[in-house]
Amino acid sequence: MRLVIITQQRQHWREIKDQLAFIQQNWVDLEFFELIENLNRDLEFLVYQERPRDCYLFLDCRGLLGESLMSCFLKLIDLDLLERTVILHHSPRILQLLYAHSLICQDCIITGLGNDTLKHLKNIFYDLLLKHDPKMSKLADLDLNQINYFKHLRGSHYVEIHCINGEKEYVRSTLTHFDYLRPRVEYVQRDTLVNCSNIEKIDQSKKILSLKNQENVKLSPSRMKAVLNSEWLDCFIM
Repeated sequence: MRLVIITQQRQHWREIKDQLAFIQQNWVDLEFFELIENLNRDLEFLVYQERPRDCYLFLDCRGLLGESLMSCFLKLIDLDLLERTVILHHSPRILQLLYAHSLICQDCIITGLGNDTLKHLKNIFYDLLLKHDPKMSKLADLDLNQINYFKHLRGSHYVEIHCINGEKEYVRSTLTHFDYLRPRVEYVQRDTLVNCSNIEKIDQSKKILSLKNQENVKLSPSRMKAVLNSEWLDCFIM
């Protein structure tokens, strides 16, 4: 599985590449295509000659050639690859081009810059990977509001899903695939991924004894209590 970033701002992506490490840990090779000249030729090679069945595209349409890049892309792209493309832009004209193309998924269009954009990008790619991974596709359709936490069973090939109504579901998975779920929840306890929106209910059931944030830093008892009371919740959301 490959993630190809098509951009005119190679240095910018080099600077934040470490923040995309969550994608390439186990399943994705991060590649860069810097398209400045002969956009038609380069895109045609990517789409028609390579025909990467397990390739995901991130199209960075910022910059002077953004509109030209988008126009070429929409002319050359095949439908299968279009479903696995995320588009970043900050141009009203590019947005018009996208909305005029009914096959573009609105959830895969990112407007703007900064940390919120990167967070949105992470969530989009995780959803794409979840939906196209046969072992984890079942999880892509789950309603997180109905889930307390995910637990990887030690010595087992299954992820245990604990729902707020007390029911449990099991999905066959490896610990590697378990990492797919990390951006969808906020707290980690050993082999457990906790949905913070239901964290108070979990605490009342006395199943959470300690918490770590996404940077793997264990919370002190006083800080954990504050988090459980939602006082510090925003401080730890990735």
